[in-house]
Amino acid sequence: MDYIIETLESSCRDRMKRTLISITTIMTMAVLTGCGPSKAWNGQWDLDDAKSSYAGPRFVISVIGAGMYQFDAGTLIYSFACDGKKYPTTPNRFISCTQKDPSVIDSISTVDGSVVETDHWKLSTDGTLLTITTTSATPPGSAMRSTEKGFARIGKSIGFAGAWKPFGNRHRTLVLALRGDTLHFAHVETGDYADIRVDGSDAPLLGESGPLGSTIALKPSGSHEFLTQQKVQGRLVNEGSLKLAGDGQTLIEEEWVPGSNQKSKLVYERHP
Repeated sequence: MDYIIETLESSCRDRMKRTLISITTIMTMAVLTGCGPSKAWNGQWDLDDAKSSYAGPRFVISVIGAGMYQFDAGTLIYSFACDGKKYPTTPNRFISCTQKDPSVIDSISTVDGSVVETDHWKLSTDGTLLTITTTSATPPGSAMRSTEKGFARIGKSIGFAGAWKPFGNRHRTLVLALRGDTLHFAHVETGDYADIRVDGSDAPLLGESGPLGSTIALKPSGSHEFLTQQKVQGRLVNEGSLKLAGDGQTLIEEEWVPGSNQKSKLVYERHP
C-alpha cells in the first residue's frame, strides 16, 4: 500500500511539473507571438531626427593610393577610383565614378549589369559639409526616386577624405511585422530586409546595399524589448536593442560597436 501511494504521489508530481512547464512555454510564446503586447511592434516607423543622435562617424573615407579611395562604414568596406572603371562593393554590385573637380563626385552603382543607383557627392565651399543626392529604385523594379543626405566633417582633413557624421534632416523608415516567433524587419530606403526568429539565432540580411554575409539576431528582453546583434561573415560588428515605449507609439533603436561605450540612438514614431 505504501508503495502504491508513493507511486501515485510521484505520478502527481510529474503531471504537475509537466503542467508547469506547459504553462511556462505558453506564457513565453504569448510574449513572442501575436498575443497581447507583441502586436504593438507591427507597422511603419518613421525616424524622428530631432530626438535622435549618432555616436562617432557614420563613415570614413581614406586615400589609399594615387587616385584610390577607401569607403568604410563599419559593416561595408570597399575601394574605388574615379576613373570610370567598375569596382566591386559587394560580390554582385559594382560602382563606377568620375570626379570632374575636387568638390564633386558622380557615381553609378550596378547589380548584374543593371543600374540600381546614382549618387552625386558635393562638398561645401569651405569643405566642412558633404551633401549626397541619391537616386535609386527601392524596391528593385519600382520608380526611381531621389533623396538628399547631409554629413558634417569630424576633425581636420582635406577633400572627401575624412570622417563624416550625419547633419541636417535624415529620412529613415522601418517596417516591422511580428508573425508567430519571427519578426520581419525592413529598411524602406535601402530595400534591405530580414525575417528573424526571435530566439537569438542569426538570420541573413537580404537586399542589395548591405555587405555579403550580413546577419541579424534578436533575443527578447521582456515583452517590449529585443537585444540585437549584427555580424558580417560571422564577425560581430554591432550590438544594440529595439525597445517599444509603453504607449506603443515610439520605438527606440540603439546600437554600438562591441566594447564601446558610445551609443547611437534612433527614435522612431509610429506612422499615422
